[in-house]
Amino acid sequence: LKRKSKNENGLMLVIEKMVDDKRSNLSTLCTSVSMLIELGDGTGYDGTLLEYKQLVQDCGFKTIQLIKLNGPMVAMCAYLK
Repeated sequence: LKRKSKNENGLMLVIEKMVDDKRSNLSTLCTSVSMLIELGDGTGYDGTLLEYKQLVQDCGFKTIQLIKLNGPMVAMCAYLK
């Protein structure tokens, strides 16, 4: 879904397990493999930080801030400005 924001100062917050660039977080990788097997169609997996960054940039967000949370969770704040 891609539409113009009602607010030019828009913000999107994503809180998700994200595969780190070094692919070193075993918990997230195991969850990702499990989703691939269970869904069987190649659509279920945890994305990498780079994939999430590219996705929000493609949607017009300019500034991205990552905040490491407990365990494998990451908060990504994407700003239109």
